[in-house]
Amino acid sequence: MCLLIAEKIFSFSVQHGLLQVAKRAFFLWNNDHIVNLIAHNRQVILSIIFPALDRNVQSHWNPAVINLTHNIKQLILIC
Repeated sequence: MCLLIAEKIFSFSVQHGLLQVAKRAFFLWNNDHIVNLIAHNRQVILSIIFPALDRNVQSHWNPAVINLTHNIKQLILIC
């Protein structure tokens, strides 16, 4: 349950208009524990994260955030 709440917050944060908020949310992916939790709950988590990542690629104003979004999508597909 807590993981789902965290993922919804992550989903909101990566789409945030403020650059620092979005970038900080992406840095969660540098944490092995977070990545393991996501890998173990892949089906549920991906249904929350992927729509947010897709919206980010299409509409975020900052190129660095768009690049981070692409990197995270690749990481998810590899896991």
